[in-house]
Amino acid sequence: MAKIEEKRKLNNFRELIDYTEETYGDNICYKYKKDIKEKPATIIETSFKTVATKVRGLATFILNYEKEMKRIVVIGDNSEKWVEGYLGVATSGKIVAPMDKLLPEKEIESLLKRSDIDAVITDKNHLEIFTRLRDKKDNKLETIICMEKVNIKDIIDMETAIEEGLKLLEMAIKNTMKLK
Repeated sequence: MAKIEEKRKLNNFRELIDYTEETYGDNICYKYKKDIKEKPATIIETSFKTVATKVRGLATFILNYEKEMKRIVVIGDNSEKWVEGYLGVATSGKIVAPMDKLLPEKEIESLLKRSDIDAVITDKNHLEIFTRLRDKKDNKLETIICMEKVNIKDIIDMETAIEEGLKLLEMAIKNTMKLK
């Protein structure tokens, strides 16, 4: 007879991420096709441990970035990066606002203003819209994180944000300093 595991109370996303990493570690969290047009398609598999590491890195970056981020939109195609962005914000304890990728620009602009959004994690498809809205200066949007690598001034790519967050965590462990 299988042993029934005692339920563990999880109080927040950070504890959920820690729990799934401890429990499932190298098991596959999700798989997807790298390029659906490619035949045969290359299947990418991502472990719970990898997801947890990236989520922790992004959450740490969000908490320690020079510009405070309180309300953060996540918008883009369904993807590994979207999941990491959403969980990174939720794990940081900030307000995450998933936004429909099919919204017209006027509605995005209205939602930004009404919700006091100060940061966005977006894919390249929406990057131009959010850059334009940020530059209007009639809303609180300051920080734009792009899910893909970009070389645009004042745009942070998510991979770099994750790496910087992980470096901060590593320094904290080495120096036993406290991070937020």
